[in-house]
Amino acid sequence: MPTNNPFQKAEDEYFRLKGQLTAGRITREQFDAAIKELMVQDAQGRWWMLGADSGKWYVHDGTTWVEAQPPIAGGAPSAASRPSEVNRMPTPLASAPFLMAPQTYVAPVPPPTPASQKSGMGCGKNLACGCVMVILLCIVVWAGGFLAYQSGLITQTTLLNLIGVGPGDVQVDNFRDDMIHVTINQLDAPKDSPPARTPLQIKAFDVAAYRAASPGRYHVDFGTTPGGTNLGACTLTIKSGDQYQFIALPDNIVIHRANNPASLGGDFVISISALCR
Repeated sequence: MPTNNPFQKAEDEYFRLKGQLTAGRITREQFDAAIKELMVQDAQGRWWMLGADSGKWYVHDGTTWVEAQPPIAGGAPSAASRPSEVNRMPTPLASAPFLMAPQTYVAPVPPPTPASQKSGMGCGKNLACGCVMVILLCIVVWAGGFLAYQSGLITQTTLLNLIGVGPGDVQVDNFRDDMIHVTINQLDAPKDSPPARTPLQIKAFDVAAYRAASPGRYHVDFGTTPGGTNLGACTLTIKSGDQYQFIALPDNIVIHRANNPASLGGDFVISISALCR
């Protein structure tokens, strides 16, 4: 679906290029050169870039590239306004390096003093203070959650995804020169409910979106016309909060799971992808 978010635009372009590379329509050198043009600058002036093979975001901390999650929104300057020193920044590695987690020093708990062992009044005071702190914490959490819900930071979908019963999203990008027809069939509908069947007609270089209201198994068919040339099919499991993206290329259909990207190159092509099982 169209978006003004520069990070989302960069990701969409990345997976379009990834699909072309997998299909053999561009060379690795062309792919690497195009990826370097997808840098995004956020509101704090930091530069972000996608890893060539990992598809993960990296931010330049002034010395090196560090893996991080980009902000939800940010402004990306035009290529002409980028400072010349950005072009000399080192490109992030294909996959993020393993970072050793810092060791945490845990101070030993001193044994209770004789006075605290003999005094029952101190325990009572500590228990009362603890109860008050718990009550205050509950009030703060409830108030913060209520305000977040009222402001739209937390939605009903967010709450449903937290308990694993929320919807999943499917986006189809048509990068072919002709219209494609996509049919999404629900394979395991809830009891006493008919299975959902959704047809989509997507014009050349257009995008369509589908929301799976309930988690489960879905079968996605791609064709040039209803009942015409078969472009491929994928049977996938959509879990709560999943975000799948299909990219229709002239020679192939590419799949990408945004919330949990595939680690193997073969998993991007639906005919051999482990996601289509």
